[in-house]
Amino acid sequence: MKNKYIDLIEQTFEFPQDEFSVVDNELNFHEVPLMDIIKQYGTPLKITYLPKITSQIQRAKRLFNVAMAKVDYKGSYNYCYCTKSSHFSFVLEEALKNDINLETSSAYDIHIIDSLYDSGIVDKGIFIICNGFKRPQYVENIASLIHSGFENTIPIIDNKEELDLLDSAIHTQCKIGIRIASEEEPKFDFYTSRLGIRYNDIVEYYKGKIKNNKKFTLKMLHFFINTGIKDTAYYWNELNKCLSVYCELKKICPDLDSLNIGGGFPIKNSLAFDYDYEYMTEEIVAQIKNICNSAGIEEPNIFTEFGSFTVGESGATLFSIINQKQQNDRESWYMIDSSFMTTLPDIWGINQRYILLAINNWDREYQRVFLGGLTCDSEDYYNGESHSNAIFLPKLLGGPQYIGFFHTGAYQELIDAITRKYVILSDTENMKINQLLDKDYLQKVLRKGNGILKIEYSGRTENVYMIMNVVAVEWDENDIPLKVMMIAQDIGKRHELENLANTDGLTGLFNERYFSRVLHQKEQQKLPFVLYYLDLDHFKPVNDTYGHDTGDKLLKEVARRLQECSRNNDLAFRIGGDEFALIISANMPEPLCRQTKDRIIRSLVCPYIIDDKTLTIGASCGYAIYPLESEDTSKIRILADQRMYAEKEQNHQKVESS
Repeated sequence: MKNKYIDLIEQTFEFPQDEFSVVDNELNFHEVPLMDIIKQYGTPLKITYLPKITSQIQRAKRLFNVAMAKVDYKGSYNYCYCTKSSHFSFVLEEALKNDINLETSSAYDIHIIDSLYDSGIVDKGIFIICNGFKRPQYVENIASLIHSGFENTIPIIDNKEELDLLDSAIHTQCKIGIRIASEEEPKFDFYTSRLGIRYNDIVEYYKGKIKNNKKFTLKMLHFFINTGIKDTAYYWNELNKCLSVYCELKKICPDLDSLNIGGGFPIKNSLAFDYDYEYMTEEIVAQIKNICNSAGIEEPNIFTEFGSFTVGESGATLFSIINQKQQNDRESWYMIDSSFMTTLPDIWGINQRYILLAINNWDREYQRVFLGGLTCDSEDYYNGESHSNAIFLPKLLGGPQYIGFFHTGAYQELIDAITRKYVILSDTENMKINQLLDKDYLQKVLRKGNGILKIEYSGRTENVYMIMNVVAVEWDENDIPLKVMMIAQDIGKRHELENLANTDGLTGLFNERYFSRVLHQKEQQKLPFVLYYLDLDHFKPVNDTYGHDTGDKLLKEVARRLQECSRNNDLAFRIGGDEFALIISANMPEPLCRQTKDRIIRSLVCPYIIDDKTLTIGASCGYAIYPLESEDTSKIRILADQRMYAEKEQNHQKVESS
């Protein structure tokens, strides 16, 4: 009978895998017996397998070098590591063994560069890409770095005022870059990134502020995609827009020679993970080359900023199950010996999912469970995997049960930094204990008068929003912090209200209010889109015959099907009653628009099963293309509406004639 935990894993996934194997019913991670580590150090425990960092870096370099060779790409490839993804010395030292460059995002990151140089780990020829919003201290630290001889330090202009700040602080020749404010995916509450300068302003900003400034040389154009490098229309659209700006700038700025494609490759968050790294790399390189060649300009040097890709898969977090609670007939809770809030903040912050596996007892029967943390916070739990809406773990039949969350090496350490143990795994030195954050580092950052280290985790799961701060509360006679505390700022209520104001309460789609806002923003940004207006046919008889409860369930199912017809970056709306709208953010030719319309109609007219009743309705649809048919979004709305009602009338006449 296939009812053991090992049977579940082997039947569900291709197993064992490169980094996971089972020996004597106990899990190995990169051939390291995890139970041996747990017996020596206990739990909760974080581990890092250092060789994985090197292998990821070498993998990316190989991918880009091969892709460039295939198309005879003339520019160079430069690998940068995002220091914010993991600041710790052992991580940086391992990464820097591979001849890479660094990216910073805050003032205290510059102290890391100084420390690495003092230790002889980096030299002054390394590229330092300085991203992020530049507060005075950050500007001062960047200037200090440049004045000390780091000639390849490149501050990336995030807003128009930053150049003046840099001009006042820097007293020598300096290379700079400009960050593009890319369009965000629709899952965000806003359309354009808060970081960077919008597309339409960049060329004029260069002409007015940089071109005739003898101190600064524009060398890099930078764009960043929050969702990472994925094979979606959203990514390719943003890349093409960025390349268009690069080509336009290059024609008037001969010194411009580098393109920074920020946003990294995704990492494995499930044993069922599938991503074609080779295809994506080759497609990116080919598209950059083709667009530049078409514009008659040289291919740029390519920079990438890989954070999670570099260190994410090297990490794991191990827990003990300390108690089982049966809260009702269906819900069994396993309580861990820590808190998800502090050890894996992205679980509650952005609903992140990781690879979760039992460490021991693979020969036991399994059961469905929820995982709970020890705090009183309502979000301190874990209830599903990326490939499933459930968790299955071995039954507790006596003796300890250990579990591990894997590929947790990026962005998860700072909140619980002061009190945690950390084990580092390497080829030459299997295990040693280290502080999660070095005391000397905290002392550099948390000086009196500048005593708050803001951890820029502001994420969400449903309507929960938090920002964490590390605050120095006691200093010695030299104004060096002796004690620190953590503060969580809950800003959930404001965002909850905003979400409710923009959402249709019945279907969960965006509402008419948000629809008008989106159209206004699209017009301001001058970005192409196709608007589809939809109205259901024969919906009123459903309400009249079966009641409004059935009608509401039907509308919910219509909304679900409409979302299934959409891509991740499309927006679906309920305008009111049985009227819906869909905005596809793309420059689509008319034949494709028509095909999309037909596909939507086919989906909506298929019979619905509601409360054991089979219901059939029709749908009418009209579309309009912006800016092809009008540069006024109000006219686009009217045009799509008119075409929808024209089709509705045609459908009505067909019914009458039949």
